[in-house]
Amino acid sequence: EVTLTWTNPTGEPDLLGCRIYRADSPGGPYQRVGAQTAPGATSYTEFVPGGGVWHYLVRAVKRQTTASASYENLSQGVHASALVELSGFSAWAAGLSNPSEQGDPNADGITNLLAYAVGAENGNANALPQLPQILSDGTYSLDYSFRNDLHYEVQLSLDLKHWYSVALKEPGESWALNPGSGYPNQGNIDLFDNTNTDSSIPGDDATSISDSTPLNRRFWRLKVRRPPPID
Repeated sequence: EVTLTWTNPTGEPDLLGCRIYRADSPGGPYQRVGAQTAPGATSYTEFVPGGGVWHYLVRAVKRQTTASASYENLSQGVHASALVELSGFSAWAAGLSNPSEQGDPNADGITNLLAYAVGAENGNANALPQLPQILSDGTYSLDYSFRNDLHYEVQLSLDLKHWYSVALKEPGESWALNPGSGYPNQGNIDLFDNTNTDSSIPGDDATSISDSTPLNRRFWRLKVRRPPPID
């Protein structure tokens, strides 16, 4: 992932935004990436196709008005380079036709980020068998090793409208119950984190979360996100 930032000139009411171009060598050829930024925008973020040095050209777009017409006038632009060292999700997604978090290049219905989170070997593997399961007793079971660079939340709802994050896993840490979830029955939530035991036994490395509250129905879901980049 690369983020470009810039400072817009002051006193330019006709500035329409910027266009971004990328190349894998300083001499080009440069290909336009993404849509034109909004007026006043000062940054652009994209997922790059892979690691290495990428070269960018940022060109301001200004509305030029003459006596006969108005047209968009592109500046010569400013060059910048970025060294991208891939790790974690970025390394896992490198080479996919759509390496973004919400991409689904193999069309299995599972976004890249979720497939990575549940332990899919790569973005072309079918991640459906690795999704969490609700067991016959209502327990929510997650049977895989977790990535250490993601935030995980297990959320529970009684009506599909209000969701409570009853258990959390921060990057590099173990699962923990969340007493501040706001769920009225949080005291009835039990967590069994067995991810550090003998993973050679099928199912023995599962994490399970249950709610002992007598209810006719409940709903579970897994939420994952990447931590924000460190400035």
